Amino acid sequence: MINKVEQITNEMFRFSDHVNDFFVRIINYKTYEEQLEEVSWTKYLFEQGPL
Repeated sequence: MINKVEQITNEMFRFSDHVNDFFVRIINYKTYEEQLEEVSWTKYLFEQGPL
C-alpha cells in the first residue's frame, strides 16, 4: 500500500510503501515518433556509458 507520494521534478514522482520506493514519470502525451526519438536517444546515451 502506497503511504507517501513526493514530487521530485515536474514529471518525476516517488511513491513509497513501508518497504520500497517506486519512481514514476508522468508526462503529457507524445506522438509515437516523439516517443521513439526519445527512446533511441536514451539507448544511445546508455550505450556510450559514463563520461
